[in-house]
Amino acid sequence: MAYQIQQEFCSCCHRCKIVCPVGAVRFKNAKYWIDPERCIDCGACAKSCHNCVITQIGAEPVKSPVHEPVRRDCDLVVVGSGGSGLACAVKAAHLSGKKVVVLEKSAKVGGNTWYAGGFRIYYSKLHEKAGVPDTREEDIRNFLLGTLWQEDPQLVKRVFYGIGDFVDWMIESCDCEKDFVLRKHRVSDTWSVALDNQTGTQWKRIDASIGPGGGGSFVIEKLMKQAERLGVEVLTSHSAQQLLTDESGAVTGVIARDPGGITEFHAKQVVLATGCFSYNEELLRKTCPTFFDEGEPIHRFSVPTCTGDGIAMASAVGADIDYENTQALILGPAHHPYAFSLVSLIREPETLMVDANGRRFASEQDNTMGLRKLMPKLPGRYCWAIMDSHMLEVLSARLMEHSTDGSLGVEIISHYKEDLAEEVAWGEPVKTGGTLAELANEMGVEPELLTATVERYNQHCRSGYDADFFKDPRFLMPLESGPYYAMYCKAFQENAVGGMKINSDLQVLRPDGTPIPHLYAVGDNTRGVRLAGDLGPDLVERTISNLTWCLASGYIAGETLAGLL
Repeated sequence: MAYQIQQEFCSCCHRCKIVCPVGAVRFKNAKYWIDPERCIDCGACAKSCHNCVITQIGAEPVKSPVHEPVRRDCDLVVVGSGGSGLACAVKAAHLSGKKVVVLEKSAKVGGNTWYAGGFRIYYSKLHEKAGVPDTREEDIRNFLLGTLWQEDPQLVKRVFYGIGDFVDWMIESCDCEKDFVLRKHRVSDTWSVALDNQTGTQWKRIDASIGPGGGGSFVIEKLMKQAERLGVEVLTSHSAQQLLTDESGAVTGVIARDPGGITEFHAKQVVLATGCFSYNEELLRKTCPTFFDEGEPIHRFSVPTCTGDGIAMASAVGADIDYENTQALILGPAHHPYAFSLVSLIREPETLMVDANGRRFASEQDNTMGLRKLMPKLPGRYCWAIMDSHMLEVLSARLMEHSTDGSLGVEIISHYKEDLAEEVAWGEPVKTGGTLAELANEMGVEPELLTATVERYNQHCRSGYDADFFKDPRFLMPLESGPYYAMYCKAFQENAVGGMKINSDLQVLRPDGTPIPHLYAVGDNTRGVRLAGDLGPDLVERTISNLTWCLASGYIAGETLAGLL
């Protein structure tokens, strides 16, 4: 019996492809697929799948023993085992020594944090030791000014300081001092802390943008070791269903469903850390209606258990949900989720981009974020990145010399020719032709139109002036050396975040601004520092990334709750 992937919930993290010993895993319909003719039934792919969406064809589901309703008592219940939930649970247990239970809906811990890259550290003991000035107060003022003072100043300050405290604590408590390295940026002359991940699991990676192997999975592994040492009980396959409250409306616990039945967890404090709502269609339609427009489906990098459970449970007990300040961003164009070497090449500003009809539609200088708003408006919601063999050679050499992803990026880019050949063989992600007319036929566009588009673009390159979209002359490179390649680009979403309104102590608030007693929320299911409109992606995410907020908010709540416990 071969294995199969439930494609609609595949994040395309590449793990199944990496571990398959016979090359049975490849792309089909823009998601990973297992060739049943090649599959040898070893099960390596299923064991590696963080989303738990790979199963053996025809296998009987494992049945758990049914049990009567159970009551359990503890001091703190944390719902969700992503970075925010584990940071909160482990820090609270570390400081208080009290009984902490973590409930995880999935069969595996980590949530979206497992896929995350790095996080921002504004100041730490590493900076202090190196004599680097502490500019956090100035940075906070600039951030609040840039967000037009729409943020809670006290919450923002706690984030800027809390993420540094989190790293200092990890270095001291998790035996990972040599994992964090202070570096000075060669261009901006600013200092930053890089995560080298020397003591974590060294996962083989073919994509520098998604884990495991990045900063997120590193943190999860370290926190899980601390949880085991401190006696924090992490219960997987326990899906929280409802918050328990007393007559006054104070939260007293959580009802959870496990494979065998129902368990009531009664606790002094409860924290909701259930992650984003990328797989909650109702919330997505409410906050990002263009997500479901006709055309190429938008790729979701989130785990399928991210269905907004915490938001629903909090709303049921009277929490104020902020539906306006969410980040359900549609990003792109990008060659995701295919080979990262080609993703990186397409990001370079020399690339020529055309729509589904073969027409150029914008300047390609900022084709990662700058064109994101165009993606829902393009025919079919996809486009093509056009390159010739000369451009591929020039851009790949430059990326290997100046890789923003370090040695991993250099290693990945060095295999671009193999990745290109593989994707051409698959037929979906990359089309090729010896002439522009041949390429157009492979793409399914009118040869005369594509040829005219490229010839006009080449004229701009030769004259040094882009008369159509005014691309910087430095990035004008003609396409004249066949074979030619067209790389498929689409829109994607990393996560849809936002939800409960909270104060600077991470307490969940009612519509009148008062906190719901004993209820806290951290990470992606909160309004937190999210803002509507362009301030969200263009400033907030650039300054306080999702993973930064995730870890800082969890750590802050853990400290606060430890004092209460």
